Order: sequence, then structure tokens, then C-alpha cells
Amino acid sequence: MNARLFASLTPQQQHVMILAMQVRNAMEDFHVKHLSDAQMAELNPIIRQALYDAIMTVENGDDPNRVRNVSYLVSMIPDYWEVPGQHEDAEA
Repeated sequence: MNARLFASLTPQQQHVMILAMQVRNAMEDFHVKHLSDAQMAELNPIIRQALYDAIMTVENGDDPNRVRNVSYLVSMIPDYWEVPGQHEDAEA
């Protein structure tokens, strides 16, 4: 993606593209070991759309269902998920 096209995106779209690139890079070793290029090609747009949907759910203050939608997503977070960034605090 060139800088001009990136600059033409909404802030939410820009954030999603950066987040999706970070996720894609983090998944690279898993991809090589377990997923074909075709599977990754199918998975990547699903990840980008899900990130966009989540950002819009969190940021859309005009949506009367926003609190309900965010609360629903929060209630689905499993207890066993690690909290991002906590492992860094434990090592410090």
C-alpha cells in the first residue's frame, strides 16, 4: 500500500491496516508451520474485517446498542486468555 492510498483511508481503516499487519507478522511462523498460502489468503481478510468491526463497535458512540455490543464482546472473553502486555511486566 502506498502512502497516498494509506493517507486517503479513514483513521479507523488506517488503524485496522496497521493492526492487521502486526497480526499477520506475529502469525508468520504459525502460517509457515500450519497454514498454506491459500488458507492465509482466506484468513487475512477475515482478520481485517473483524478488527474493523471491533474498532467500529468500540468507537461508535452514536450507536444506541454500543454499550450492549461491547458488553457482549467483553462477556465472551475466556478466563484463560492472557492479558496482553502483562508478560512484559512480569519480566521487568
